[in-house]
Amino acid sequence: MLFSVIAWITPFVIGYIILSRVRRWLTIDNIKNRYILITGCDHGYGNLLAQRLDMLGCHVIAACATEGGKNRLQQMTSSHLKAFKFDFGRENQIKQAVDYVQMNLPEDTGLWAVVNNMETHGDVVGPVDWHTTDDFRALIDVNTLAPIRMTLAFLPLIKKAKGRVVIMAHVYGRIAHPIYLPYSVSKAAIESFADGLRVHLSQYGATVHILEPGHFQTDISEKQRLRKAVQQAWKTSSRSLKEEYGEQYKDNLISHVTSTVNNASPKVNHVIKAYLHALTARCPRSRYTVGVDAYLTWIPLSYMPSVLADLLFSKWTKDLLPDCLKLCPKSAETDTANDEHTN
Repeated sequence: MLFSVIAWITPFVIGYIILSRVRRWLTIDNIKNRYILITGCDHGYGNLLAQRLDMLGCHVIAACATEGGKNRLQQMTSSHLKAFKFDFGRENQIKQAVDYVQMNLPEDTGLWAVVNNMETHGDVVGPVDWHTTDDFRALIDVNTLAPIRMTLAFLPLIKKAKGRVVIMAHVYGRIAHPIYLPYSVSKAAIESFADGLRVHLSQYGATVHILEPGHFQTDISEKQRLRKAVQQAWKTSSRSLKEEYGEQYKDNLISHVTSTVNNASPKVNHVIKAYLHALTARCPRSRYTVGVDAYLTWIPLSYMPSVLADLLFSKWTKDLLPDCLKLCPKSAETDTANDEHTN
């Protein structure tokens, strides 16, 4: 009986899988007539995506944080691409960005997509009590509030085109990492925004898509910056914190972040492919998990019971133990031995 049921269901399952794959391969029409706004195009994912879309003939409007980044991008792309300098730290520049985009759109044309690619790690690394609320605020402002401001400002143009909002999140938005907690908080917040926005915009025929990459090598100087960030955080820590954690903890933390960067995947083209699918596929996914570490470690970890996830984090960061906790067990053993001797 069981085998007959399996034999009856199997063709339907296989057919569904094949149909799903075929639907994923279908792309939209008239890609060359689409207007796409991308933030954070100075370097990294945003820069590579802007170049790739320009090669496809799309009308790319690229927001760069620096004048140098804008000029470099324009030199590498065609006249179809329009780049402008945009300071994400200034809320009053949002209107200027909207005006610039509208100036480059044909009359009665909406915006096919807003790609909120701009993000920062803020070089904020270490246990939570090494940080201040200013550290959290700095990352939330760039990773959470900036894409929210951009999305809200361009929603009328997105609705007009029944377009798409694409948001760069991270696997740490799904499972918080204790050493990168401010970053995790900022990414978890933008994921919540995207989930709610997706339901709302579905009424207008517009869609929202989240990218959740793992670790990729996007900046050759990242290793040096993270080392410097750890050393700076240690330097500015109070005397009591330094006594609590110890110099060895700081050295182990530097080794930990260095190892993370060394093990990051160099295949950044996988992230670009996910971006392109979200922008050009007829049936794009709501979420794109990108990277072997994301698939095999972080996303499965996010579904585990908290007790098990916490245990695994403890195993992975066992070398990051403050001095005060190393001494406690020894002190307890000494006290026990003294009690037995007294008895």
